[in-house]
Amino acid sequence: MIDEMEIERMLRLSSPKVLAIYEAVNGLMEEGRDIYSMKISEITARAGIGKGTAYEYFSTKEELLGKAVFYQLHQGLVQMTAKAMKASAFREQIYAVLEDVEQNYRKRRMLLRYLCYYMLETWGKEGGCCPPPTGNSLLAEVIRHMKRQGEKEGLIKEQPEFFVAETLLSQFAGFCLYISAKEGVAANVSVEEMKAFVYESIVKSLGGSTAPA
Repeated sequence: MIDEMEIERMLRLSSPKVLAIYEAVNGLMEEGRDIYSMKISEITARAGIGKGTAYEYFSTKEELLGKAVFYQLHQGLVQMTAKAMKASAFREQIYAVLEDVEQNYRKRRMLLRYLCYYMLETWGKEGGCCPPPTGNSLLAEVIRHMKRQGEKEGLIKEQPEFFVAETLLSQFAGFCLYISAKEGVAANVSVEEMKAFVYESIVKSLGGSTAPA
């Protein structure tokens, strides 16, 4: 099960100053700042609090940034995947995410950056081998949910969870870029055609087939 109680607990226990810090980190990322180069002083200045106040809530900058990412990741991921988690078919799950990206692509661009950061920090890479996600993180549960349904329908062959996650996120990111570019120029490919292409690319990449049995 998705640990939604932990998300609610985090929000409930977070003071207004802590939430302001999280939003400051998010705001800096929206402006294109690399999260690793952020300084405590600029984060707190953006949040409208003193630098020393941050250390009343966080022991290190790494802890602050990690929790800020956790907060923003879960806030956006809950919204983006709510319909996907309720859908019964794999295709419906994928399309639910794509439709959310279409409607909220500005917000989702940042979420995908958070997801990439989260994957690197949580699952890691060592010698080119990526271990599968563990625990009850929302991201891991969403990936497992989609993976199980895809396997059940014969659309996904047995694959490492990290590979499934990497495939889904890369395709969602590509769709997000398409939506962003489409706003400025007339696209030769319609949104519905692009959704179909993304879905078929996911299934093909994961070893399945969209052709009827």
